[in-house]
Amino acid sequence: MSHASHQELEEIVKNVRFINKSLTCAIGIMVDTQGPEIRTAKNSEVLELVKGEQIILSSKKTKDMKKSLQIDNLKYVKGIKKKWKNIS
Repeated sequence: MSHASHQELEEIVKNVRFINKSLTCAIGIMVDTQGPEIRTAKNSEVLELVKGEQIILSSKKTKDMKKSLQIDNLKYVKGIKKKWKNIS
């Protein structure tokens, strides 16, 4: 869960269900689940993204950090419109 542990969520659901039994209307339960995240490494260079310009996404540091971005997991970038090759 994004904002609560499983134990906290279980307690909240139990309380809401208990309250629902005594009401003439129902209280709904909505849960915010955590989606995929892309973490970037701290870059010593400022990376300015310019439309049409190519950058390197890598799970390792590259020689030219002005044109590259180090990320934690390349599996999340598969959906990017690209002309890319995996260099990791």
